[in-house]
Amino acid sequence: MGTTSKWAAAYSALHAQTSATSTVYQMLKTLGLQAKVPNAGYLLSGVF
Repeated sequence: MGTTSKWAAAYSALHAQTSATSTVYQMLKTLGLQAKVPNAGYLLSGVF
């Protein structure tokens, strides 16, 4: 796979992920639920 193809695939995957996240957020908002995940940043904290 060429460099251009890799970038296109990465962009496409990011766009799909962003769309899915937006859809879930809108569903939660419509249902009156919080978009909150307890300890979601734990893996990024470097504590483990």
